[in-house]
Amino acid sequence: MHDFRSGARDNETMLPLVKDLNDKEIVDLAAYYGRLLRGAIDPEESGRYVGIDIQNVVSNGDVARGLPPCSACHQVRAGGPIETPTLTGQYAQYLEAQLKAFAGGTRHNDIYHRMRSVAAKLTPNEIRLLAIYYSGQ
Repeated sequence: MHDFRSGARDNETMLPLVKDLNDKEIVDLAAYYGRLLRGAIDPEESGRYVGIDIQNVVSNGDVARGLPPCSACHQVRAGGPIETPTLTGQYAQYLEAQLKAFAGGTRHNDIYHRMRSVAAKLTPNEIRLLAIYYSGQ
């Protein structure tokens, strides 16, 4: 929320919601949302799609492309507010948009450029399938 308020992240939906929040209100909202039950990934629902074993990308990455496994940072119900946010249970459209923004460099609030580097190596189809996988749809 600090990134949205400061302009480090640009989102027309979030900016009006956070622009007038003070630091205590942001902390209170973060505490509230942090206590909510996070979703779980159901591999039965989101394993293999259109010839791409997305579970393999999540679990093992792709050494030939220098692509680390997603699960190295984003495991089931794992994540935190700074470097590795929780992905499970997020909307697929949101996740896809964020991966595209990292890949295209329009989102650049990742520490050490990690997500920009990773997302740039993904194909558009992999981005879509990872979004579906992590959303649990």
